[in-house]
Amino acid sequence: MSSSIHIPQTASTTELEQEQAYIDYAFECLEASKGVATHLRETVESKKGGTHQARYERDVIEGQVARRLVKLEIGDRSLCFGRLDMEESAQDASVRASAPAMDEPALDGSASDSPTHDKLTYYVGRVGVWDAEHNPVVVDWRAPISAPFYRATGRDPQGVHRRRHFASMGRQLLRIEDEYLSELDVSDQDVVDSAGRTIRGIGTVREFLAQSRTGQLGDIVATIQAEQDEIIRSKLPGVLVVQGGPGTGKTVVALHRAAYLLYTHRFPLEQQGVLIIAPNRLFANYIEVVLPSLGEAGAVVSTPAEMLNLPELVVKGFDDEAKARIKGDRRMVRLIRKAVRDRQRPLKSDFSIDYWPEFSFTVEDSRQLIEKVRCQRLAHNAARHQIEEGFFSALAAQAPDRTVDPDYPFDANAVKEEIGETPEVRRALEWMWPTLTPAQFLKDLFGTDSLLYSAGRKFFSVTELELVKISREEKKTWTIEDVPLLDEAQYWLGGSSPIRTYGHVVIDEAQDISPMQLRMFSRRSRNGSMTLVGDMAQATSPMSPRSWAELLGSLPKKWTSRVAELSVGYRLPAPICSYVSDLLEDIAPQLKLPVAVQREGTPPKVTQSADLWGEVVKAVEAELLLESVETVAVIVADAQMEECAEALKAAGIDCATPYSGALMKKVSVLSVRFIKGIEVDVGIVVEPQAIVEQSSRGLQSLYVALTRAIRRLLVVHAKPLPAKVSA
Repeated sequence: MSSSIHIPQTASTTELEQEQAYIDYAFECLEASKGVATHLRETVESKKGGTHQARYERDVIEGQVARRLVKLEIGDRSLCFGRLDMEESAQDASVRASAPAMDEPALDGSASDSPTHDKLTYYVGRVGVWDAEHNPVVVDWRAPISAPFYRATGRDPQGVHRRRHFASMGRQLLRIEDEYLSELDVSDQDVVDSAGRTIRGIGTVREFLAQSRTGQLGDIVATIQAEQDEIIRSKLPGVLVVQGGPGTGKTVVALHRAAYLLYTHRFPLEQQGVLIIAPNRLFANYIEVVLPSLGEAGAVVSTPAEMLNLPELVVKGFDDEAKARIKGDRRMVRLIRKAVRDRQRPLKSDFSIDYWPEFSFTVEDSRQLIEKVRCQRLAHNAARHQIEEGFFSALAAQAPDRTVDPDYPFDANAVKEEIGETPEVRRALEWMWPTLTPAQFLKDLFGTDSLLYSAGRKFFSVTELELVKISREEKKTWTIEDVPLLDEAQYWLGGSSPIRTYGHVVIDEAQDISPMQLRMFSRRSRNGSMTLVGDMAQATSPMSPRSWAELLGSLPKKWTSRVAELSVGYRLPAPICSYVSDLLEDIAPQLKLPVAVQREGTPPKVTQSADLWGEVVKAVEAELLLESVETVAVIVADAQMEECAEALKAAGIDCATPYSGALMKKVSVLSVRFIKGIEVDVGIVVEPQAIVEQSSRGLQSLYVALTRAIRRLLVVHAKPLPAKVSA
């Protein structure tokens, strides 16, 4: 049984006023904690100099203070989103359960976010807050004592008598909603997950979902549900795959999981770091505010291109499907490895240079030297020093008298100093073992027939190799599909700095990654701890796996893995779910649509018109008149983005595109590859048939396009609709 208390000024507002007073007090304590941390920082900064030990201790304290201030700076977000009233018999167990969860040492003298005094009511919030006597005022949502707030049910109350949900806006408490767990049961009106658990705080959840979407993803820390919480708190080791349909919150769950792991496993993750991999910079900008909103600054949000750490390269655009399929194939590992080995080659003819004495180095000498250096298993560029040392040592050994002057021995270094920069020597060394950058190596490989066919003829057909050939004269424009190949080349060639690894890696939109991308991403994992989130029904890449099992099969054999599924849809209204149900049955019959929390909603509006862009302009103009709309996405086929943007601008509508501030303006023109994973207030899907025709996975692309809107879906078309889409 649940009850709600609203704002109307009646006698029933007493509890609301009491809870408001408590929240005000919690904010006072929060400000006091910030004051303590700020004072400590100022005190530490004023103490300059001192011994090495003193400077080290000062740096450690400064780091702790900086992290604490990040946690305490919550801006205009809500601090407290509910409370737990525990049964007396559950008190001891609750306190014991809270003990293992240690946040970083609190700067106000307390040791943990978890309660340690005789108290049966716990307020759960964004960060842990204590009063002047170090008693907990608010417990961190990630602490073990907070778990029942998200997981307790009528069948398994976990010691909870009453769970109270707060609907707040900043410091103002708008509404409270109570659940008495001993009286809870499941009715036909309840929304339940795949395990039969009722969605908790349904009124608060629906109020949260009613908020307009902006250009950035928000956190769900106040409305986390049981199946989401199980994933968030899942154990650190191994690979966790999260399958979730549209609107299930898989992205935000993965980000909350990163925050939870940083809290629970502060050591070693604080030193090792957490990497969040976004498919593109637009998506990275969309999600990167979530972790700071949860008080965590210990994660890096990056795109694949940014992970390369090759700032001189410009990566933009995509290859066509046929070429992308070849570049993403795991056989590319063997091709690149063979291509690197092919650049380690004996001289074409015997080398000699007219110098006292005359030096020579035969083809057989070069072959033996190369085999010797290969046995050391060094990265290619790192081994160049061994080649030079062996080459010059062989020449020095040919001197008739190496001890003419004991003070200046005629050794390898002397020979190198004398003739190392001559054109003949430089040509010989560069032929045998050139120093290569990843970009130079790939451009040579794809631009030289002999290099490409020598490296790839055992692994690819001639037709396949022809697809990746380029002209050596043209300026190479690197595509998204080239990124894992550049990374593979960097791995075998070696670089000035090693590839950075992380204690945990999160991969979003994982259903679209190719085997080469997966190899690149897993290379960043220090010990095989990863979270992959995605939806197989939304797999649109030409190299997308057919199942999660296929994807996991490409990971190292020693890595353990498990799959979890989200079954409840929070974002997508029931009418839109119903509209795409036939399409899902066609593209992924093994998957089910999520159960919609939003049972009411506006049915999709479908309009056919010969004046396609004129109808789109009219639809956008109508939406812009509504104050409740913050984001409108016009979703088109790749080839239509420019034409659509020009039509809107010609009508006086200010709009953005993927490379010009998309999602930062009210109206954005996006193709499926950019809108994937993003939610907007209104989605206007233009010419579904064109979206279907643009790729071999066109129906999946259309499914993505039709499931982006949280308020209204509009479909505008001139051509007949695809068979699985209703008019």
